[in-house]
Order: sequence, then C-alpha cells, then structure tokens
Amino acid sequence: MIKLRTKLVIDAKTIAASGVYTSTPVAVSRAESGVFSIHYRLQGAGTAKFEYLMASGLTGLINRLNPALAPPVIYLEPSGASDIASGLTVASGPALHRVKSRTFTSGSVDPIVGETFTGATGGATAIYEGRNAVQTGTFAATNATGTFYWTDESGTFQSENLNGGASGANFATIGGVSSNFEARDIVGFSPELAGLMQIRMTETGGGSGVGPVSVMLVYQ
Repeated sequence: MIKLRTKLVIDAKTIAASGVYTSTPVAVSRAESGVFSIHYRLQGAGTAKFEYLMASGLTGLINRLNPALAPPVIYLEPSGASDIASGLTVASGPALHRVKSRTFTSGSVDPIVGETFTGATGGATAIYEGRNAVQTGTFAATNATGTFYWTDESGTFQSENLNGGASGANFATIGGVSSNFEARDIVGFSPELAGLMQIRMTETGGGSGVGPVSVMLVYQ
C-alpha cells in the first residue's frame, strides 16, 4: 500500500513581477506514476510557473566566518525535467474550481458560507465562499454593499436579484459580470529522483505580481 503525505510548501506567498520564491526542502522518495502532485490556489494579476528542484550533491562555499558550519546544499532543476505547470493565472484550471467575485447592493441578509446562490432572473447557481467587508450600509438596514465570492458557477448570472438557499429570496442585488478571483487546481508530475525537493514559483508575465499563492505538495 502506498502511503501519501501532504505538506504545505507555499503558504499565501506573494511575489512581485518577475520575482521568484523557493520553498523549504521536503524529503521525498521515488514514487510511482501519479503519486506526486501539487494542489495550488492562486490570486493576483500575474502569471505563475511551478518547477521542482532536487538536492544536487553539490555544496556552496564554506562560511569563512564560521568554518564549522556545514556549507549549504545546492538545489538544481534535474536535467530534462519539465515544469510542473506554467502560464497559470486566475483564469487557469477547471472553471468550476475558480473563485469568482461579484459586487452586490441592497444586501439584507449576511449569507452563510456553503449555501447555494441562484439568480432570480436567469437561474444561474453558485456556492457561496465568503465576502469582503461591507463597503457601505448594513444588512440590518437592508442596504449593505460589497463583494461576494463564490465557486461552482453554473450558468450566467445577470444584473439581477439573488436568492439564497439559507438567506431567502431577493436578499441582495448583483450587477456587472463575474470576475475571476482565484484559480484552484491539482497538477500531477513525475520526478525521477529521490531526496530533498524544493518547489520554485516564478512570476513569468513580467507586468504584475502574483499572489497570494498557496501550494500543497502530495507525495509518497
């Protein structure tokens, strides 16, 4: 039986345009096909690439101020290795997994995370994920405004009233169009070496930063 482990290797990190972030090392064993994967959550206007690096057996320079310290291990991308994933943006991955945002007005009920939203006119549905702080008004006064976030959007929401599975009919009004806020996906990869591994994230678009980004490594 294969025992799988998980480790959060990138925890809500944000990097600037063309920036790089490298995770702390994780000890991994040689795995069967399909055992290695990353589960990522990505926000921001930039573009991300993920690679894996392995401890090379090479070491850096000896610390002249304290020669007793072990020299650092050098991590390299294995020769011929493919990127785990590249060209990732908030519009990447399965559409149903993405978190989308939509501004609302006339809010009369503070929704419950996990309830189903339904467009009162068009009938589109989504699963409520959360909201930002109320921008103006209050729910008690039935005039709250702000932004809702949801997943599993099915159909096309219009500028319309919202019905909530828990919040009731016409508890808020939405306008505009849904915007991609966060991409989520699972990507498998097949490292050919065992040892110490790092995950490297690079912003490749060059125009905007990316993040916050979180990555869970699943491995043998």
